[in-house]
Amino acid sequence: MTYTSKFISKKELAKDTYMFTFKKPVGFEFEAGQFTSVFLPGYSDKNPRDHKHTFSIASSPTDNEVQIATRIRKTEFKSGLMKLKKGTEVQLGHPGGSMTLPEDMEISIVFLVGGIGITPVRGMLRYIAAKKKNYKIKVIYSNKKKKTTAFFDELTEEYDKFDNIEIVLTMTDEKGWQGEKGRINKKLIEKVVGNIPDNLFYVVGSELFNEKMSDILVKAGVKVEDIKSETFFGYD
Repeated sequence: MTYTSKFISKKELAKDTYMFTFKKPVGFEFEAGQFTSVFLPGYSDKNPRDHKHTFSIASSPTDNEVQIATRIRKTEFKSGLMKLKKGTEVQLGHPGGSMTLPEDMEISIVFLVGGIGITPVRGMLRYIAAKKKNYKIKVIYSNKKKKTTAFFDELTEEYDKFDNIEIVLTMTDEKGWQGEKGRINKKLIEKVVGNIPDNLFYVVGSELFNEKMSDILVKAGVKVEDIKSETFFGYD
């Protein structure tokens, strides 16, 4: 099932990273953290890779638009995405995915995020803020540099007023950075969250990132069922 939408705008978020905003179609209902597929004009079963791609949704269900964010690579699809004109009709696929928030708001939630994997997490943060949900949230977000960090200003400025949301940025290659440095490891996780097994973890990044984070968590005593990990849509 698809929904007819219209392209509204694009915005540069970081180096080689853009957010694309579409009109929210009637009946397009989703949970924060889910994904959708974007079908560009000209899509057919004969050329699916050139005109269709799946992305995590960066916006909240409370927003009036549907937003996605992605690194821009030299592919036919990304080229077509960058060339979209305001008002161009596209199709959005039916939302799916299990990377959603639990019903129990007493659970302490930790997001371990790499690069553009922040996209679905941003959607969940916006939802929590808009609905004033009392989830206890900690985000540990890793990037190379500030200039490659998607949603940097939003993450460092807009959530400070929420006592239940803590966001920690760590940079692996940023000279003069005053925050955490290096890749996410057990020591950093313990520093931010305390006793690691006491939390529900969401691991969102590249396939390699997800494997490394999950390995750290399991070795630290986290039950497999307390690690929510999904291959992130938006890297390719």
